[in-house]
Amino acid sequence: MPAPKQVLGLLGAVWVGGGIDYSCALLDDGTARCWGSPGQGQLGDGGTESLTPVQVLGSL
Repeated sequence: MPAPKQVLGLLGAVWVGGGIDYSCALLDDGTARCWGSPGQGQLGDGGTESLTPVQVLGSL
């Protein structure tokens, strides 16, 4: 298993999880950020691949 790495632009994470091509974090302010490949809409922003966290639009 690879060693954990710091995610640039991500502060205040209280939970982190992910799948094959993406990761998401719930922040202490109640918002969520995701990064990776949005092949099935996982990033929640309607955009393209992101190597840095993007805010998830809508509610969880």
